Amino acid sequence: INAIRAWYVLPEIIERPVIVCLWGLTGTGKTQLARRLAQLLGFYDRFVEVQMDGFSHGASQASRDSVAAMLADSAIAEGAPGMLLLDEFQRFRTVDKDGKDIAVKRYQDVWALLSDGRLAPSLQTLDRIEMELAYHHYTHAQGQAEAANELLELDSDDERQRERGRRAQRQRSPFHLSAWDARDIQQALKLDAPILDIMRWTPQQVTERLEAFRADPGAWGTDHSRLLVLVTGNLDEMYRGIATRVQDCDTDADVFHGFTQKLSSIDVKRALAKRFRPEQVARLGNQHLVFPSLTRQAYERLIQHACDGLLRGLRQRLGCAVELAPALMRTLYENSVFPAQGTRPVFST
Repeated sequence: INAIRAWYVLPEIIERPVIVCLWGLTGTGKTQLARRLAQLLGFYDRFVEVQMDGFSHGASQASRDSVAAMLADSAIAEGAPGMLLLDEFQRFRTVDKDGKDIAVKRYQDVWALLSDGRLAPSLQTLDRIEMELAYHHYTHAQGQAEAANELLELDSDDERQRERGRRAQRQRSPFHLSAWDARDIQQALKLDAPILDIMRWTPQQVTERLEAFRADPGAWGTDHSRLLVLVTGNLDEMYRGIATRVQDCDTDADVFHGFTQKLSSIDVKRALAKRFRPEQVARLGNQHLVFPSLTRQAYERLIQHACDGLLRGLRQRLGCAVELAPALMRTLYENSVFPAQGTRPVFST
Protein backbone atom coordinates (compact mmCIF):
# COMPACT_ATOMS: atom_id res chain seq x y z
CA ILE A 1 0.00 0.00 0.00
CA ASN A 2 2.80 2.42 0.84
CA ALA A 3 4.53 1.61 -2.44
CA ILE A 4 1.51 2.53 -4.58
CA ARG A 5 -0.05 5.32 -2.51
CA ALA A 6 1.27 8.22 -4.61
CA TRP A 7 0.36 6.45 -7.87
CA TYR A 8 -3.25 6.02 -6.74
CA VAL A 9 -3.83 9.33 -4.94
CA LEU A 10 -1.91 11.71 -7.22
CA PRO A 11 -1.49 10.11 -10.66
CA GLU A 12 -0.93 13.59 -12.12
CA ILE A 13 2.57 13.74 -10.62
CA ILE A 14 3.66 10.32 -11.89
CA GLU A 15 6.16 10.61 -14.76
CA ARG A 16 7.27 7.00 -15.10
CA PRO A 17 5.75 3.63 -14.18
CA VAL A 18 5.62 2.65 -10.52
CA ILE A 19 7.15 -0.83 -10.27
CA VAL A 20 6.53 -3.15 -7.32
CA CYS A 21 8.05 -6.64 -7.34
CA LEU A 22 6.56 -9.49 -5.30
CA TRP A 23 8.81 -12.53 -4.83
CA GLY A 24 7.80 -15.68 -3.00
CA LEU A 25 7.50 -19.44 -3.03
CA THR A 26 4.86 -21.07 -5.20
CA GLY A 27 1.32 -20.88 -3.92
CA THR A 28 1.82 -18.03 -1.46
CA GLY A 29 -0.77 -15.81 -3.16
CA LYS A 30 1.31 -13.27 -5.10
CA THR A 31 -0.81 -13.35 -8.25
CA GLN A 32 -4.07 -13.45 -6.33
CA LEU A 33 -2.97 -10.43 -4.30
CA ALA A 34 -2.34 -8.45 -7.50
CA ARG A 35 -5.74 -9.41 -8.96
CA ARG A 36 -7.53 -8.60 -5.71
CA LEU A 37 -5.77 -5.24 -5.52
CA ALA A 38 -6.98 -4.35 -9.02
CA GLN A 39 -10.53 -5.30 -8.05
CA LEU A 40 -10.54 -3.33 -4.78
CA LEU A 41 -9.05 -0.21 -6.42
CA GLY A 42 -11.67 -0.34 -9.18
CA PHE A 43 -9.12 -1.06 -11.93
CA TYR A 44 -10.54 -4.42 -13.02
CA ASP A 45 -11.37 -2.92 -16.44
CA ARG A 46 -7.90 -1.34 -16.77
CA PHE A 47 -5.92 -4.36 -15.69
CA VAL A 48 -3.70 -6.39 -18.04
CA GLU A 49 -2.15 -9.69 -16.95
CA VAL A 50 0.81 -11.03 -18.91
CA GLN A 51 2.17 -14.50 -18.29
CA MET A 52 5.86 -14.00 -18.95
CA ASP A 53 6.29 -17.66 -19.85
CA GLY A 54 4.45 -16.82 -23.08
CA PHE A 55 1.03 -18.31 -22.34
CA SER A 56 -0.99 -15.19 -21.52
CA HIS A 57 -4.73 -15.68 -21.21
CA GLY A 58 -6.65 -13.77 -23.83
CA ALA A 59 -3.59 -12.93 -25.91
CA SER A 60 -4.44 -12.93 -29.59
CA GLN A 61 -2.20 -14.14 -32.38
CA ALA A 62 -1.25 -10.54 -33.16
CA SER A 63 -0.40 -9.59 -29.56
CA ARG A 64 1.12 -12.75 -28.13
CA ASP A 65 4.72 -11.54 -28.57
CA SER A 66 4.29 -7.92 -27.49
CA VAL A 67 3.27 -6.31 -24.21
CA ALA A 68 2.53 -3.09 -26.12
CA ALA A 69 -0.01 -4.88 -28.33
CA MET A 70 -1.74 -6.36 -25.28
CA LEU A 71 -1.96 -2.89 -23.73
CA ALA A 72 -3.34 -1.54 -27.02
CA ASP A 73 -6.03 -4.26 -26.96
CA SER A 74 -7.04 -3.27 -23.42
CA ALA A 75 -9.17 -0.43 -22.03
CA ILE A 76 -6.09 1.39 -20.69
CA ALA A 77 -6.00 4.76 -22.45
CA GLU A 78 -2.68 6.26 -23.49
CA GLY A 79 -1.31 8.54 -20.79
CA ALA A 80 -3.87 7.34 -18.22
CA PRO A 81 -3.33 5.20 -15.11
CA GLY A 82 -3.61 1.45 -15.49
CA MET A 83 -2.36 -1.76 -13.90
CA LEU A 84 -0.05 -4.27 -15.56
CA LEU A 85 0.79 -7.62 -13.97
CA LEU A 86 3.92 -9.37 -15.23
CA ASP A 87 3.44 -12.85 -13.77
CA GLU A 88 5.94 -15.73 -13.61
CA PHE A 89 8.70 -13.25 -14.35
CA GLN A 90 11.41 -15.72 -13.32
CA ARG A 91 10.70 -17.73 -16.49
CA PHE A 92 11.56 -14.76 -18.70
CA ARG A 93 15.32 -15.11 -18.50
CA THR A 94 17.79 -13.42 -20.85
CA VAL A 95 21.04 -15.12 -19.72
CA ASP A 96 21.81 -18.80 -19.27
CA LYS A 97 23.41 -20.47 -16.25
CA ASP A 98 26.84 -19.39 -17.47
CA GLY A 99 25.81 -15.76 -17.83
CA LYS A 100 25.72 -15.85 -21.63
CA ASP A 101 22.97 -14.03 -23.53
CA ILE A 102 19.89 -15.95 -24.60
CA ALA A 103 18.02 -14.89 -27.74
CA VAL A 104 14.55 -13.93 -26.54
CA LYS A 105 11.99 -12.60 -29.05
CA ARG A 106 8.81 -12.54 -26.99
CA TYR A 107 7.95 -9.48 -24.88
CA GLN A 108 11.21 -7.64 -25.59
CA ASP A 109 9.39 -4.30 -25.33
CA VAL A 110 8.91 -4.90 -21.60
CA TRP A 111 12.34 -3.42 -20.87
CA ALA A 112 11.47 -0.10 -22.54
CA LEU A 113 8.18 -0.13 -20.67
CA LEU A 114 9.93 -0.65 -17.33
CA SER A 115 12.40 2.12 -18.15
CA ASP A 116 10.10 5.10 -18.68
CA GLY A 117 6.78 3.73 -19.95
CA ARG A 118 7.21 5.23 -23.40
CA LEU A 119 7.14 2.83 -26.30
CA ALA A 120 8.15 3.47 -29.89
CA PRO A 121 5.75 2.10 -32.50
CA SER A 122 6.59 -1.32 -33.82
CA LEU A 123 8.65 -0.78 -36.97
CA GLN A 124 7.84 -4.34 -37.92
CA THR A 125 4.12 -3.53 -37.84
CA LEU A 126 4.60 -0.35 -39.86
CA ASP A 127 6.69 -2.24 -42.41
CA ARG A 128 4.01 -4.93 -42.64
CA ILE A 129 1.35 -2.27 -43.26
CA GLU A 130 3.46 -0.79 -46.07
CA MET A 131 3.90 -4.25 -47.59
CA GLU A 132 0.13 -4.82 -47.46
CA LEU A 133 -0.45 -1.45 -49.13
CA ALA A 134 2.06 -2.28 -51.82
CA TYR A 135 0.25 -5.57 -52.39
CA HIS A 136 -3.12 -3.78 -52.62
CA HIS A 137 -1.69 -1.32 -55.19
CA TYR A 138 -0.18 -4.22 -57.13
CA THR A 139 -3.38 -6.29 -57.28
CA HIS A 140 -5.43 -3.21 -58.20
CA ALA A 141 -3.07 -2.34 -61.06
CA GLN A 142 -3.02 -5.96 -62.22
CA GLY A 143 -6.80 -6.09 -62.22
CA GLN A 144 -7.05 -2.89 -64.25
CA ALA A 145 -4.51 -4.15 -66.79
CA GLU A 146 -6.28 -7.50 -67.19
CA ALA A 147 -9.66 -5.79 -67.60
CA ALA A 148 -8.25 -3.44 -70.25
CA ASN A 149 -6.68 -6.35 -72.13
CA GLU A 150 -9.97 -8.26 -72.09
CA LEU A 151 -11.75 -5.27 -73.65
CA LEU A 152 -9.10 -4.97 -76.36
CA GLU A 153 -9.68 -8.60 -77.32
CA LEU A 154 -13.33 -7.88 -78.19
CA ASP A 155 -14.04 -7.47 -81.91
CA SER A 156 -16.07 -4.27 -82.07
CA ASP A 157 -16.67 -1.00 -80.24
CA ASP A 158 -20.29 -2.05 -79.62
CA GLU A 159 -19.17 -5.22 -77.81
CA ARG A 160 -16.68 -3.22 -75.74
CA GLN A 161 -19.39 -0.73 -74.78
CA ARG A 162 -21.79 -3.49 -73.76
CA GLU A 163 -19.04 -5.17 -71.68
CA ARG A 164 -18.29 -1.87 -69.92
CA GLY A 165 -21.98 -1.57 -69.10
CA ARG A 166 -22.14 -5.07 -67.66
CA ARG A 167 -19.08 -4.42 -65.50
CA ALA A 168 -20.52 -1.17 -64.22
CA GLN A 169 -23.60 -3.06 -62.96
CA ARG A 170 -21.58 -5.66 -61.03
CA GLN A 171 -21.73 -5.49 -57.22
CA ARG A 172 -18.57 -4.30 -55.54
CA SER A 173 -17.64 -4.66 -51.87
CA PRO A 174 -17.57 -1.37 -49.92
CA PHE A 175 -14.44 -2.57 -48.13
CA HIS A 176 -10.88 -2.24 -49.39
CA LEU A 177 -9.14 -3.65 -46.31
CA SER A 178 -9.66 -6.78 -44.22
CA ALA A 179 -10.64 -6.47 -40.57
CA TRP A 180 -7.20 -7.69 -39.48
CA ASP A 181 -5.38 -5.11 -41.62
CA ALA A 182 -7.73 -2.39 -40.38
CA ARG A 183 -7.05 -3.29 -36.75
CA ASP A 184 -3.28 -3.26 -37.29
CA ILE A 185 -3.57 0.19 -38.87
CA GLN A 186 -5.84 1.43 -36.07
CA GLN A 187 -3.39 0.32 -33.37
CA ALA A 188 -0.16 1.26 -35.11
CA LEU A 189 -1.35 4.76 -36.03
CA LYS A 190 -3.31 5.20 -32.76
CA LEU A 191 -6.55 6.06 -34.54
CA ASP A 192 -9.97 6.66 -32.98
CA ALA A 193 -11.78 5.71 -36.19
CA PRO A 194 -13.87 2.50 -35.96
CA ILE A 195 -12.47 -0.55 -37.71
CA LEU A 196 -15.42 -0.65 -40.11
CA ASP A 197 -14.60 2.89 -41.28
CA ILE A 198 -10.94 2.03 -41.77
CA MET A 199 -11.93 -1.03 -43.82
CA ARG A 200 -13.54 1.38 -46.32
CA TRP A 201 -10.37 3.41 -46.79
CA THR A 202 -8.64 3.03 -50.12
CA PRO A 203 -4.94 2.12 -50.14
CA GLN A 204 -4.22 5.71 -51.18
CA GLN A 205 -6.02 7.05 -48.08
CA VAL A 206 -4.08 4.67 -45.83
CA THR A 207 -0.81 5.70 -47.46
CA GLU A 208 -1.55 9.37 -46.78
CA ARG A 209 -2.26 8.70 -43.09
CA LEU A 210 0.83 6.55 -42.74
CA GLU A 211 3.01 9.31 -44.22
CA ALA A 212 1.43 11.88 -41.89
CA PHE A 213 2.06 9.62 -38.89
CA ARG A 214 5.72 9.15 -39.77
CA ALA A 215 6.16 12.92 -40.20
CA ASP A 216 4.52 13.85 -36.86
CA PRO A 217 7.01 13.76 -33.92
CA GLY A 218 4.14 14.02 -31.44
CA ALA A 219 2.54 10.83 -32.71
CA TRP A 220 5.73 8.80 -32.52
CA GLY A 221 5.57 6.51 -29.50
CA THR A 222 2.97 5.51 -26.91
CA ASP A 223 2.83 6.90 -23.39
CA HIS A 224 2.27 4.35 -20.62
CA SER A 225 4.22 6.30 -18.00
CA ARG A 226 1.36 6.19 -15.48
CA LEU A 227 1.16 2.44 -15.19
CA LEU A 228 1.41 0.52 -11.96
CA VAL A 229 3.53 -2.49 -12.89
CA LEU A 230 3.34 -5.46 -10.53
CA VAL A 231 6.08 -8.03 -11.14
CA THR A 232 5.53 -11.40 -9.50
CA GLY A 233 7.69 -14.49 -9.51
CA ASN A 234 9.29 -17.36 -7.69
CA LEU A 235 13.06 -16.95 -7.36
CA ASP A 236 13.92 -20.49 -6.33
CA GLU A 237 17.64 -19.71 -6.12
CA MET A 238 17.01 -17.26 -3.31
CA TYR A 239 15.20 -19.82 -1.16
CA ARG A 240 17.33 -22.79 -2.16
CA GLY A 241 20.39 -20.94 -0.91
CA ILE A 242 18.77 -20.73 2.51
CA ALA A 243 17.50 -24.30 2.38
CA THR A 244 21.04 -25.61 2.01
CA ARG A 245 22.07 -23.68 5.14
CA VAL A 246 19.11 -24.80 7.29
CA GLN A 247 19.18 -28.30 8.72
CA ASP A 248 15.92 -30.26 8.61
CA CYS A 249 14.12 -27.29 7.04
CA ASP A 250 11.59 -29.58 5.36
CA THR A 251 10.15 -30.66 8.71
CA ASP A 252 10.57 -27.53 10.82
CA ALA A 253 8.60 -24.78 9.10
CA ASP A 254 9.30 -22.26 11.87
CA VAL A 255 13.07 -22.53 11.42
CA PHE A 256 12.81 -22.03 7.68
CA HIS A 257 10.35 -19.15 8.19
CA GLY A 258 12.82 -17.41 10.47
CA PHE A 259 15.57 -17.60 7.87
CA THR A 260 13.38 -16.45 4.98
CA GLN A 261 12.31 -13.40 7.00
CA LYS A 262 15.88 -12.19 6.69
CA LEU A 263 15.81 -12.14 2.88
CA SER A 264 16.27 -8.64 1.46
CA SER A 265 16.48 -6.82 -1.86
CA ILE A 266 20.18 -7.74 -1.95
CA ASP A 267 19.26 -11.43 -2.06
CA VAL A 268 16.64 -10.65 -4.71
CA LYS A 269 19.13 -8.86 -6.95
CA ARG A 270 21.69 -11.62 -6.49
CA ALA A 271 19.11 -14.17 -7.69
CA LEU A 272 17.95 -11.93 -10.55
CA ALA A 273 21.55 -11.51 -11.73
CA LYS A 274 21.57 -15.24 -12.55
CA ARG A 275 18.70 -14.73 -14.99
CA PHE A 276 19.01 -11.19 -16.38
CA ARG A 277 21.62 -8.69 -17.51
CA PRO A 278 22.67 -6.02 -14.99
CA GLU A 279 20.90 -3.15 -16.77
CA GLN A 280 17.71 -5.23 -16.86
CA VAL A 281 17.88 -5.94 -13.13
CA ALA A 282 18.27 -2.19 -12.58
CA ARG A 283 15.07 -1.48 -14.53
CA LEU A 284 13.07 -3.53 -12.05
CA GLY A 285 13.78 -0.84 -9.46
CA ASN A 286 14.26 -1.24 -5.71
CA GLN A 287 10.74 -1.99 -4.45
CA HIS A 288 11.19 -5.71 -3.85
CA LEU A 289 8.72 -7.27 -1.42
CA VAL A 290 9.81 -10.74 -0.33
CA PHE A 291 7.26 -13.27 0.93
CA PRO A 292 8.66 -15.35 3.82
CA SER A 293 7.76 -19.02 3.93
CA LEU A 294 4.79 -19.99 6.09
CA THR A 295 5.08 -20.82 9.78
CA ARG A 296 4.06 -24.17 11.22
CA GLN A 297 0.86 -22.59 12.56
CA ALA A 298 0.04 -21.14 9.13
CA TYR A 299 0.52 -24.56 7.47
CA GLU A 300 -1.69 -26.20 10.11
CA ARG A 301 -4.41 -23.60 9.47
CA LEU A 302 -4.07 -24.14 5.73
CA ILE A 303 -4.48 -27.91 6.12
CA GLN A 304 -7.45 -27.41 8.48
CA HIS A 305 -9.09 -25.00 6.03
CA ALA A 306 -8.70 -27.45 3.11
CA CYS A 307 -10.05 -30.34 5.18
CA ASP A 308 -13.02 -28.28 6.38
CA GLY A 309 -13.94 -27.62 2.75
CA LEU A 310 -13.84 -31.34 1.93
CA LEU A 311 -15.94 -32.21 4.97
CA ARG A 312 -18.56 -29.62 4.07
CA GLY A 313 -18.79 -31.22 0.64
CA LEU A 314 -19.35 -34.64 2.23
CA ARG A 315 -22.15 -33.30 4.41
CA GLN A 316 -23.85 -31.52 1.50
CA ARG A 317 -23.62 -34.35 -1.04
CA LEU A 318 -23.83 -37.48 1.13
CA GLY A 319 -25.29 -36.25 4.42
CA CYS A 320 -22.28 -37.80 6.11
CA ALA A 321 -20.61 -36.12 9.11
CA VAL A 322 -16.90 -36.91 9.49
CA GLU A 323 -14.49 -35.82 12.19
CA LEU A 324 -10.74 -35.94 11.61
CA ALA A 325 -8.65 -37.19 14.50
CA PRO A 326 -5.63 -35.13 15.63
CA ALA A 327 -3.34 -38.02 14.65
CA LEU A 328 -4.58 -37.81 11.06
CA MET A 329 -4.00 -34.05 10.99
CA ARG A 330 -0.42 -34.61 12.23
CA THR A 331 0.09 -37.25 9.54
CA LEU A 332 -1.16 -34.86 6.85
CA TYR A 333 1.27 -32.21 8.06
CA GLU A 334 4.25 -34.60 8.18
CA ASN A 335 3.57 -35.88 4.65
CA SER A 336 2.65 -32.65 2.89
CA VAL A 337 4.71 -29.81 4.35
CA PHE A 338 8.00 -29.12 2.59
CA PRO A 339 8.60 -25.41 3.34
CA ALA A 340 11.24 -24.94 0.65
CA GLN A 341 8.67 -26.02 -1.97
CA GLY A 342 5.86 -23.65 -0.99
CA THR A 343 2.21 -24.63 -0.53
CA ARG A 344 1.63 -26.75 -3.65
CA PRO A 345 2.60 -30.07 -1.98
CA VAL A 346 -0.01 -29.38 0.71
CA PHE A 347 -2.86 -29.00 -1.78
CA SER A 348 -1.80 -32.01 -3.87
CA THR A 349 -1.49 -34.18 -0.75
